[in-house]
Amino acid sequence: MNKQEGLNGPPPGSHVFQPIVTIFELIQDIIETYILAKFYEDWNINVASTELTRQMLTAHDGHKAITKAHHENVV
Repeated sequence: MNKQEGLNGPPPGSHVFQPIVTIFELIQDIIETYILAKFYEDWNINVASTELTRQMLTAHDGHKAITKAHHENVV
């Protein structure tokens, strides 16, 4: 190796940095995907729970099953 090659070559250890950056980006993408999936899973559970609660509180004739007297007693 002559002096010119040493000055123009890549810095020592640079061959390691690119794969590490790629691995970190992959991990970040996996975490983001997990967070989004968890958000949508929780959102679906909340929507289903809200719908079930609405159905339970609605009488078969379409009127609300909770009466005014019940609301007055709730603290």
